[in-house]
Amino acid sequence: MLRVRLKTWATVFIANAAIILAPGASGHVNPIVGIQAECTLANPLLALTPVVQAGKPEQALNYLVRVINTNAATCPKATFNLSHRLPAFFQGEIRPQTLEIMSGEIGMATFTVTSPINALPGDFTIRAIATNAANTSYTGTVGGIWRLE
Repeated sequence: MLRVRLKTWATVFIANAAIILAPGASGHVNPIVGIQAECTLANPLLALTPVVQAGKPEQALNYLVRVINTNAATCPKATFNLSHRLPAFFQGEIRPQTLEIMSGEIGMATFTVTSPINALPGDFTIRAIATNAANTSYTGTVGGIWRLE
């Protein structure tokens, strides 16, 4: 057992939580005033399914984008903005454009990519990107192949 006498407010750190204590009469500790958990942000992880698809000019192919929120479990739900990078003249759309995901959980979106009519056969790299809306320095990306036959 730990006995403490406080003359002023105090913050005690235990694991990943900060417990805020207030001084009581005669310096005794009042019950906990509040708990403030430490939130550590991290880059999201992304997966694309399938990784490679083949199609013809002007054909739309659908990919499934999975976004894993890797923030600490003490963090609140995070909002991720989804975007893409495509080769020249390809068209793309991700729906939904934002995902709200709890820490450790997975959100999903559909990534539709259409090749141009005049593209030559070959493999083209497509990318899906997820950016934390609250802090844009936390971002993740995943690549796939649009194979033009």
